[in-house]
Amino acid sequence: MDPNSYGLVEMLLSFGVVLAFCFWQLYSVSQAKKRRLERERAEGPKP
Repeated sequence: MDPNSYGLVEMLLSFGVVLAFCFWQLYSVSQAKKRRLERERAEGPKP
């Protein structure tokens, strides 16, 4: 591999890690919201 391309590979890898982390956070928040809504629905209406 050309030594000049190491920087590009490192930037792409770092960008991929950051992007994967963002998607994981969005998925986690979505699941937490879904669980909260199900729990509130199971408790019934509040007086």
